[in-house]
Amino acid sequence: MVFTCFLDGNEYDLYERVNLELVNSTVRSFVEFLHRFSVFIDADIGIEGRMDRATALRAELMEIDEAAFISPQSWWSMAMAELGAIQSR
Repeated sequence: MVFTCFLDGNEYDLYERVNLELVNSTVRSFVEFLHRFSVFIDADIGIEGRMDRATALRAELMEIDEAAFISPQSWWSMAMAELGAIQSR
């Protein structure tokens, strides 16, 4: 099966030109992650308490889609690390 994508009017072979990376297992979990992340950001009042809140958010997100954190180099793992979240598992 060949996957193609039209970007800027060009056709790209995704296997040859783009490195695909798992962000979430399903679109549903991706949307839920974005929603919860948005709520987290909107409620953020600064560095104080951010690490604890980020750690709690990471735990919530792991319950929804653990595969999103399978690698320390995954998108969500790095985003949570930037916020100071402590890896609970």
